[in-house]
Amino acid sequence: SRSLQHEAEARLYAILELYHGPCAFRVCLAVGACQRIADHVRQFILLSRQPRDIRQQAQALVVETEEYWQGVRAAIARMRVLDLLQVVDASMTHSWVLAPVVRQPAAGQGAPAIRRRVTDARLYVACDEDVLNFLEESDIQALTIVDVAEDAPLRPLAQGSLPNLQVFEGPLILAMQLGNSPLTHLKVPVDTEEALSLLPIALPELCVFNLRALSLVHLPEGLVLRCLDAISISCPQLRYLSVLPLPFDHAHVRKRSQLTLIFLIFPSSESASYNTAHASPISVCSRSTS
Repeated sequence: SRSLQHEAEARLYAILELYHGPCAFRVCLAVGACQRIADHVRQFILLSRQPRDIRQQAQALVVETEEYWQGVRAAIARMRVLDLLQVVDASMTHSWVLAPVVRQPAAGQGAPAIRRRVTDARLYVACDEDVLNFLEESDIQALTIVDVAEDAPLRPLAQGSLPNLQVFEGPLILAMQLGNSPLTHLKVPVDTEEALSLLPIALPELCVFNLRALSLVHLPEGLVLRCLDAISISCPQLRYLSVLPLPFDHAHVRKRSQLTLIFLIFPSSESASYNTAHASPISVCSRSTS
């Protein structure tokens, strides 16, 4: 009955976990066409999967149409308060679905208006100008971005953007644009030449944050000591540090001693994570590890 419609819609649309295809398209159309329905959504998760049979292969063709992605964009634009927003674009060509429907003021013309509040945003898209505009109109607490679009010049976010962002996982070059956010947890991969070239510039700049946890993924063993030295200066308040490769053996006593001394500089540290796949079973430092 109509008296139960509100409660039924709230339960039905609260968590939308969808795979790209016709069903996701129909749901997005419903959400994008009705603000009342969109206001019920608390988790919007849009995933990709490999088609296993002819039927799924036919359904996957829907994802290749602009009409499909326009439907996704309309749905995202309607949703205003989310606990989780996760969008996976396997082709890395549809970041425009995050573009705000209403253009933001140009740089220097005041802080952007907050139109959306998201506790956790996981954007498996290529970051470009559309994504930056999305970030500027959103209040996000935890953010994951998987990549940066090729040949897409990144700019600093407008003053006042992401005022409550505490957790970021993504490319180092994008992390460097978040100086206005109160980050406490940072995780960046350093597995590309670009990221490695940015390390000497980025690590001293971490002092603008009050980081409690820092994770450098795929850090080359040869850079561990130099990076730790820089981090101990810019982030002496760290409580957690990872993931450090430890291929040290009996021939690396001097390096182990240096590593121990550097860790003594972190007075607040509680734990560190190591990759010991190639290490000999020798204690590296007396602090607790995980």
